[in-house]
Amino acid sequence: MLLPKITLLNPQVKGLVFMAANVSPLEDLFLKQYDYLFHLDGTLDEVEQKRLSQMKNQVRYLKDTLTISSTSDKLPFQIPSSCWLSLKNYNPTESVKKISVPMLFLQGEQDYQVTLEEFNS
Repeated sequence: MLLPKITLLNPQVKGLVFMAANVSPLEDLFLKQYDYLFHLDGTLDEVEQKRLSQMKNQVRYLKDTLTISSTSDKLPFQIPSSCWLSLKNYNPTESVKKISVPMLFLQGEQDYQVTLEEFNS
């Protein structure tokens, strides 16, 4: 996800290999990943329901209320607000269009973290 951003800041990069690179915001992927993992056994127990609900609230806060002074306990994985703000308007698809070095994109067909649907978008 961050390879385009890093490359644009470092012109000495000669080529890129993307492995399971996402284009959706991280917070959206986290929700999908948690949902997938929690449903692997076909059930959603009380602990999983609570964690999923907490994550949904944190993502909602991130999307709707985030400021530089937001405390990390309100954010996914307690990642500081400065990090989330740095990603808020970042679009890897638009950034990769600005790069002229050779690029190789690799994607696993059964990857649940970055699915083929994500890859094809």
